Amino acid sequence: GGVVWPGARLAAEYLLSSGMVDLGGKDGAGGGNGKMRTVMEIGAGTGLISLAAAKYGGSVGGRVDILATDASVATLELIEAAAAAQDLGVRTAVVDFVGKGSEEKDGSGTVGKSVAEILGASGGGGYGHVVVVAADLLYSPQLARAAAKWLAAIWNEGGEVIVTDSQIRCCGDFLDELGKHMIRDGDYDGGELAFVRDTQEVTGYSYEEGGDMTFPMNLGLLHLLPRVLE
Repeated sequence: GGVVWPGARLAAEYLLSSGMVDLGGKDGAGGGNGKMRTVMEIGAGTGLISLAAAKYGGSVGGRVDILATDASVATLELIEAAAAAQDLGVRTAVVDFVGKGSEEKDGSGTVGKSVAEILGASGGGGYGHVVVVAADLLYSPQLARAAAKWLAAIWNEGGEVIVTDSQIRCCGDFLDELGKHMIRDGDYDGGELAFVRDTQEVTGYSYEEGGDMTFPMNLGLLHLLPRVLE
């Protein structure tokens, strides 16, 4: 939780510029099933996406439920402190795709909670009110495949999915696993799953140089529009 990855900045900018946070609306209407819009960040790290969504959602007068999740309790505590310092409404939950599953921060929760236990049962309206964002999580095959299963489960129930990546090396594992678990109909019936990539100038701290440096980086974005539920 100590590094703002390039994919997190890309995801935050894309999320806000697309107007998806606006869909919370002043009346709390979400994305097609009457529920309040929920923005869920998985592997939140510094919480940039969650904090930006909360800040923007408040500025446009919307009522948006922001949920930051991570495997680290300490990381989530830092996000909570940052949100409190800025008077932002951000909920947190421990979610560990590879390890114990998920549990409440006080240790009282049940290990291995499902998507439904984190977001609530989808019900007849599915997760059409949910936008789930995963930024720069694809840095190991195990994590990439585990995250893909969760994202597919949410997308299959009508949720919207945004994934960004600057690592490249585990994209194949992620897309392979995602394709296995998605219900392939409609817009994605047999279609190719692929990141849209663009080279952008990124400024960050270089330990080798002992200061900030600007360098080109290949950033990828995958946006799965909500699946239409029958």
